[in-house]
Amino acid sequence: MIDNISILAGVNKDGIKEHYHRIDISKGEIVGIVGPTGSGKSALVEDIEQLAQLDTSTRGKY
Repeated sequence: MIDNISILAGVNKDGIKEHYHRIDISKGEIVGIVGPTGSGKSALVEDIEQLAQLDTSTRGKY
């Protein structure tokens, strides 16, 4: 069972490093993801769903 997910910054759709270093989400937390169209909300959710290992469009690692 996963108790915590740590999201380390990757790059945005233009290849520019994202504006955060790390996001930690613990078991039981409720997280809202908001932002304008094209800001990467769906890409973030997709990365989390795949428990990415540097192999997605954002090159994030979880």
